[in-house]
Amino acid sequence: MSEIQVTIQNAPIAVTLPDSGPVQASIASDVIRVTLPAGATGATGATGAGVPAGGSAGQVLEKIDGTDYNTQWATPTGGSGTDLTFSGSASPYSLNSSTGADVTFAEGSGVTIARSGNQLTFSASGGSSPVVISPAQITSDQDNYSPTDWATATLVRLSGDNGLRAITSFSATGVSDGEVKKLVNVGTYPLYIPSDHPDGTAANRISGGEDYFLMPKRSLEMVYDATASRWIVADYSPPEPATCKALVYHMSAASNIASAWEHLAFISSGAVNIGSVAGTPAAIFLQPGATVGNHTGMYFTRGVGGYGYFGETHAASSAMVNFPVLSDGTTSYTMVFSITGTASSTSKDVNNSAGIRYSHSINSGKFQCFTRSNSGTESTADSGVTVAANTVYLLRVEVDKSLTEARFYINNAYVGRTISNLPTTTTLGTRAFIYRDAGSGSFSVGVSQMFGFALYP
Repeated sequence: MSEIQVTIQNAPIAVTLPDSGPVQASIASDVIRVTLPAGATGATGATGAGVPAGGSAGQVLEKIDGTDYNTQWATPTGGSGTDLTFSGSASPYSLNSSTGADVTFAEGSGVTIARSGNQLTFSASGGSSPVVISPAQITSDQDNYSPTDWATATLVRLSGDNGLRAITSFSATGVSDGEVKKLVNVGTYPLYIPSDHPDGTAANRISGGEDYFLMPKRSLEMVYDATASRWIVADYSPPEPATCKALVYHMSAASNIASAWEHLAFISSGAVNIGSVAGTPAAIFLQPGATVGNHTGMYFTRGVGGYGYFGETHAASSAMVNFPVLSDGTTSYTMVFSITGTASSTSKDVNNSAGIRYSHSINSGKFQCFTRSNSGTESTADSGVTVAANTVYLLRVEVDKSLTEARFYINNAYVGRTISNLPTTTTLGTRAFIYRDAGSGSFSVGVSQMFGFALYP
């Protein structure tokens, strides 16, 4: 190597040049440019890891294991599955899958998706449009009612014929806990929804202790309670006599003087008192005389004895009663509460009746439900409710217009029905009655309220 020295603006710069090879130098604007010859070729380096051969379009490089550079070509997964179109008949919807498949919804489907781990939960979003259905007219009683699109419907437009048809139960299939449905009667005739009707599947029944009437141009709202496995009526207005074809009579304990009542009448070979017993509400106490066969009763309606006709109306009656002293083998009596063809009768057993009765010697001291035909033949049902002294009971009897059944409720719970030996088409009234069967001891039945109802189509 050799060295040359140049001076630029009085500043010396040393430049070392190789011993061989052409060297080109130039000076321009005080800049020395030196061009050196190319060096010798270096040694070949080691081969690198690179990537594996092969592969196809769309594949990606992926690690096989933790070893350095151990890779392969692979087809990617996740994010390219088959799209699913939203369908179903209830919410919330759950997809317990982690396949990576896309879920697509049509615009306005009104669905919210929530994720917890590998579970997706689908539920109805607020503000979605109501689902309105208008099923065909109901011309016969319906069990487990499930018209087209019932599970997703929010508003159901119903109508019936003049047979006063029943919807005994509504399908709960595809219905979520807490789901609300509104029923609207858009027809001309009433429909009714009986509580806990045995013809419906248990999980499809309506909870309650009465028949719910859906009058024309009126609505009823119900919600499904999955814990109770029942529909619960949440918003309901009973029929008002001024706006429907119904007769309604009601009595609350106020006076034991017959002339004080407009519609209530008494029949007695004993006493009618008013008062209360500790632990029970005020009541009119019906107390027969001391002789066997004596009786005391009260009935609707005063003067005519009846307010409707079996077979032409849907009839219902209720009474709130208590017994200060129970019937026994020494002092025996029978109490009967009924919808009956001859409400003013002084007989213990009246043909053309449907009711609930009590005596220690009947049905082992439990309330007995019964219907009694025009010829005096009876059908009975065990209520399962043992009568206790100084205990308040709410008794209710329902008889349908078609005279195919009578249903019975105690304390707002269904306790039985009869489907034979029903009354024939004749006048009907409401009666509470007590009859001395044996002994001379004192006893009575307290009636705190009594209600009679007849609905025409």
